[in-house]
Amino acid sequence: MTDAEVEALSKVLGKVVREKLDELGNVVREKVDGLEARVDALERAPQLKMRGLWKASETYAPGDVVTHHDGTLLWICRADSAGEPGNDYAGWVLAA
Repeated sequence: MTDAEVEALSKVLGKVVREKLDELGNVVREKVDGLEARVDALERAPQLKMRGLWKASETYAPGDVVTHHDGTLLWICRADSAGEPGNDYAGWVLAA
């Protein structure tokens, strides 16, 4: 193979390799974007946080978990609430 043929082949192969790397980069970017969106959604989701026995003096946030009625019922807060579990059905849902 002559030097000119090697140089021509190198240019063609270089172009093909760059195109394939660009395609691969796009695929990787799409995958990373999808994963970042999933992580963001998980981080924004309310986390359950045990707050102990419900107290009338406290305000609760979504994800807060309390016991009520002598600790026999477990309630999960689903909206900001200062109301009592069992009476504030917009703020609380019975778990067990």
